[in-house]
Amino acid sequence: AVVSETPDKCYLINKKGEKISKEYDSISDVPKEGFSVATDAPFGPLISCFVDEFGKEQFGSWSSANGFSEGVAVVSKNPGDHFFIDKAGKPLFDKIFEYADDFSFGVAPVRDNSRYYLIDKKGEQVGPFYENAPHVLGENILEVINADGTWAIKKFNGDSFIEKCHTAFFSEDGMIRIQEADNKYYFIDTKGERVGKTYLTARPFKEGFAAVSTVPGKYFFINLKGEPALDGQS
Repeated sequence: AVVSETPDKCYLINKKGEKISKEYDSISDVPKEGFSVATDAPFGPLISCFVDEFGKEQFGSWSSANGFSEGVAVVSKNPGDHFFIDKAGKPLFDKIFEYADDFSFGVAPVRDNSRYYLIDKKGEQVGPFYENAPHVLGENILEVINADGTWAIKKFNGDSFIEKCHTAFFSEDGMIRIQEADNKYYFIDTKGERVGKTYLTARPFKEGFAAVSTVPGKYFFINLKGEPALDGQS
């Protein structure tokens, strides 16, 4: 757990309430895969490091570091130079990127020579280049902003589930709310399959249910299968 006794410093404690780490400017509240990310600026530039469950620093210091995801973390020694390390602190492969984000479902978004794309854990490109950073939603499904500001829902290889829509909103329930150009809504799951009907309005899924309407001012709930659920209306 993270404890702060002063506004500008914090540290880790164990389950007995004992202090186990040195003090930092900030520490991630929730460890990711056994490591917290701590930041400090003792002599000027911000320094990031990984702190294990025993409060010990591992893998040296970095100008920036993300938490581990799928056994891999994004780190940087210099601004604009990002690469991946494994849980031994060793580079995953010999490539440096202008931008890099966490691995999810076996791929990670990166930017090189001002072009965005996905890579696998061998550092090999997966799918095409993109105008903007793709955001992985699930197994073989991602969302990306098109050059004209609309959204697209695609497979990892670049094939489209939805070529163009007004907005796309992903919920923790694994549902993607699609807003069409005419401002009507529908949902797809992380396989790209449509769920339910087209709605006049629709709120994102939360805890397995979404409030939708087909008539102005009258809402009902649907479940993750797109079926009407619950009896109340509002």
